[in-house]
Formats: sequence, C-alpha cells, structure tokens
Amino acid sequence: MIHLYISWAIAERADVRLGSKTNNQPTKPKKQNTMSNNLLAGTMKIGVLTAAVQTPPGTNSNMFINEPRQAANIAALKWIDWARTFGVQSLELGCAHAPKYANIPAELMADPVAHHTPILTYKDGNGIDMLEGDAITLTNACDGRVVLGTLGVFENLLHKDPLCRRQNIEHVRRAIRGAETLQKAGAGTEGVTIFIGRNTNLSIEENMRVVAEVVIPIVRYGKLHSVKIYIENCPMCGWTSADTFTQNIANVPLHWIIIARMIEAAGLRGWCFLNHDASHDILQGFRPEWSFKVMRIAGYGWFIRRFHGKDLSTALGLIAAAGYLGQRIGGGPWDRMNGDQPLPGAQAHNALATVLGHRVDWLGAQISARSNLDINPEETTFTIECEQSQFRNREHFKSQEHHFEVVTSLLLGSIKYMTGIEIAAQSNFELGIIVGSNSTLDHPKTWDWHEINLTSSANLGGLSGIINSAKNWVLPPISETSDFFLGSDLSKAA
Repeated sequence: MIHLYISWAIAERADVRLGSKTNNQPTKPKKQNTMSNNLLAGTMKIGVLTAAVQTPPGTNSNMFINEPRQAANIAALKWIDWARTFGVQSLELGCAHAPKYANIPAELMADPVAHHTPILTYKDGNGIDMLEGDAITLTNACDGRVVLGTLGVFENLLHKDPLCRRQNIEHVRRAIRGAETLQKAGAGTEGVTIFIGRNTNLSIEENMRVVAEVVIPIVRYGKLHSVKIYIENCPMCGWTSADTFTQNIANVPLHWIIIARMIEAAGLRGWCFLNHDASHDILQGFRPEWSFKVMRIAGYGWFIRRFHGKDLSTALGLIAAAGYLGQRIGGGPWDRMNGDQPLPGAQAHNALATVLGHRVDWLGAQISARSNLDINPEETTFTIECEQSQFRNREHFKSQEHHFEVVTSLLLGSIKYMTGIEIAAQSNFELGIIVGSNSTLDHPKTWDWHEINLTSSANLGGLSGIINSAKNWVLPPISETSDFFLGSDLSKAA
C-alpha cells in the first residue's frame, strides 16, 4: 500500500487552533500552484562532516599530536579534493581541539570529532588563530565548487571545571574568528556549529540560566564577526560516567523553545539557530516529525535552520533491559547508546521499524520540515555524518587509503539516497499545495498516518500545557555583552 505523507494541512489547522503564527519569515518560499519540472528545484544542499575519517591519507595520529596545524591543513585539503572530485556541494570542517590539548578524557571520546581546522586553543585558553594564508589556500582548493559552510566545534561550553569551560569557550570564539577569515577569503563559510553542554553539578533548569550568561555572549560575538551559531541537539549521553543521560541541554523541543526565547530577548534572531539531527530524537524515544510540529505550534518554526543526518538502528534488547535512558551497570559511559548510527540509507529497509519510530522515517521527516519549519530548502544544508561503529576504526581496514575509500564511498551512496529523498519530499510538498488549492475536500487526518496527531483532543491539552510552560518560564537576565564570560556559577572558581 502506498501512503501519502501530506501533513501540511494538519499543521496549518494546528496553528489556527492554538492561535500561534510564526512571523517574519523572509526566506520561506512562496507557495506555487504549479509543479517544477526541475528535479532538484526546491531540494536541500547535501554536504558531509569531515569527522567521518579523522586521520585521512597524508596524515597520521602522531602528526595531529606533534604538528596539529599542519595535520589539520592536510586533512582539510584531502577532504576538499574529494568533495571537488565527486561533486559534493558542502563540507563542515571538524574543528575539535587538537588531541594534545583536548580536555575530554580518552574513554569519553567515542563520539567522532576531528581536528581539521588549522586553529589551536591551549589549556589556558590562549592559542593560534586561523592565518589568512591558510584560509586562502583552503578557499583556492575549493575552486568555487565546494562550500566550507560551517566549522564544527562540539565541546561542553557549560563544563563544571572552570579551566575546561574557559578553554572550550575560547575555542568557539577562535572558531568564529576562523569562520570570518574563511568567509572573507571566499569559502562561503556562514557559521559555527556547537553544543551548549551541561554543568552536571546543576539541574537542567539551573543550567538554562547559565546559558543566558555564557551562550548569548557567544552569539553576540558571532554577530560581531558576521558568523551564525548553530546549536546541535545531541544529548551527549556518554560525556560523563555519572548517571545523568543529558549532557547537552539543547536536546528536546521544550528546551529549544526557551533558548529561542532568549535569542529573541537578546535581539539576536537571525544569528542563532538549531542544527537538527533526527537520530537524536529517535535515541530519546520521539521523532523529528513531532519535534518540527511542536516548534511550529509553539511559534518557533524559525529556530531550526540546518540539519545533520545520520540514522539510528535501535537495539530493542538494550531498551527492554535498561530503557531509553538507562545507565548500563558495569559498562562504559557510551554504553547508554541504545543502538548504532548508520548513514541515511545504509541499512536494510524495514517498514515496521520505521513506522514504530525505531529508525528515522527520512521521507516523513523531510516533508515535515517543509510543512512545519520556516525554511527555504534551497537555502538549507543537510550535512551527512558517518558515526557507524564498524567504519570508525581504521584498524578494521587494510590501510589508511582503504579506510578513506570505503567511508567516502558510503558517503556518496548516502548523498545519492538523501538526494532521492529530497526530490520525493519536495515533490510531495508541491503536490499537496496543488491538491489543496484545487479541491473543496478537507484532507482526511488519516493521511497524516506517520505522526501521532498532536492536535487531537486527547493530546492537545498536554502539548499546549508544556508549550505554555516553556513560553511562560521566566527568563534570567540576558547578557548584553559579546565579551568572554565564564558564568556566575563558576566565576568565583576561575
């Protein structure tokens, strides 16, 4: 049976029902009552995060320790050469700390990060910025065919250790300056992707108050340098050995609404957005379609603007024994993960698992993004990540070259898959507009089959209640500076 995924009508009715409407949507394309004959019209740019292979050919682990800036340049050039050769539109350069200066213990480094941007931040926060010559070299290598869209800095900005927090904040600020340098060189760099993180000594609500002191100045600093900040939604459950699952408080829509309110209160709308990764929703027991709809109903459809892409193959045995958020007694920190993370399209199709929400429904997610978010897909980037366990470790392959060849082949296949998904999603969205514009029939709610009807009488009360709690939560004083600030919770310890 073929099911039509037309959710826009339901979403429109939801907005009317709650009296919420998203204002100021400058990039939202006008709905046309025609079908484009260009297959790629209205589709997102598909890119790659370079952390897929941390030590590409031409580099080695010792080089990243002893000559980190040189290693970063070589790695970035290798990825650019690959992208240019195979027509990949966009790269997000890994911008982690150089291994020698990283403040995350080795046992917590299972989440792949990469030092592929030639900047250094030492333990005391001092360091070396990106040189103009490096930016020009990288830009020339792109040859106008590859965009270095963002730099990916995935550190804990609310770390409970004041020295680690200082280093991480300074590293993001250095990445912002690096993004500006690349931007001026013509690399097309628009932003820096970050985690917010968490101080595990504080409650989530207490952490949210620190966000106003620590993250808002970072966004102001980004605006000062014409660089946007994109916050990712990974809960980072393996960042600590403690029993707390959520180590990054930007992990659920309730928290996104509060952060978006802070951005608006600071007058920074347009300079900070959420970088949404669908696999993180599945990891926590919900779905991207629901997240997008909640944000639209709440009036914050503008906040999600960029996407990371990887799937989650849920291990039901683990969930049955320990639950979605369970700590594995006797295991390591990352044993909380309730499944593996294959690339989009890189696992056998399983319709039942998709319907049950045990893996991402990519077609449903991409249609829902168009239906519920204030995006123009052609101005939006979907960046594919490779975090599948069997492809992370180079020791599984015959050589460094073989590792790079296999992973990049997988990435190209995933790009092809997501391009097909994007074409189908945009076509379905356009068909929905045409049908809706030329029919007097009300679309049956059953067409929204892949989503729980969040606006039914049974669900609306609970949903509106939690949305109102986020919208009515009293914001803390919003910082008015772009200067570095460690946060009042750690200032005395600094």
